[in-house]
Amino acid sequence: LLKNALQIYNPACFAVVGCTTGNGLEHVNNQITETVYAIDINPKYLEVLGARFSRAIPDLRLVCESIESISLIDVNADLVWCALVLEYVNPEKALKTMLSMLSAKGKLALIVQRSNGSSFVTKTKYHSLECLSPIATEVDEASLVKICQQQGYAVTESRVIQINPVKSFVYLVFEDAKIR
Repeated sequence: LLKNALQIYNPACFAVVGCTTGNGLEHVNNQITETVYAIDINPKYLEVLGARFSRAIPDLRLVCESIESISLIDVNADLVWCALVLEYVNPEKALKTMLSMLSAKGKLALIVQRSNGSSFVTKTKYHSLECLSPIATEVDEASLVKICQQQGYAVTESRVIQINPVKSFVYLVFEDAKIR
């Protein structure tokens, strides 16, 4: 999905929220994307990301802060990408921050998980994921749409991606309603 979004939107400035160690940044085309903001609260993830991509992405800016509290109004991103993060933060605060990071024609791409009646964190061979269960909250996509609409943004793309019989991802893209 990230590779596709980078190819469709061709952002000169791109921000990825909850970047972890940089999965997907290998798809950044430096001939198009000049600046990349990698935002995460975990400094160890950013250290790994920096080691992996600092040569490949010349203007890589690592930001170690919470998306709920940072002020990155001067980012001016053509694409802000946030996948599977809103379940762990205050969505309204995070959305307001991300929307403030957009350029006039920028797009905000979100992915949230739907549990479809199952537990949010299912048992896998990765037992460390089970510690996320008490802090994860399923986010209703209708509430995300409402928050963004209140800020003057409209949905330009919406789709559900079925992961397995009980889990799916909801993919939403927003842009300023005035340019639609």
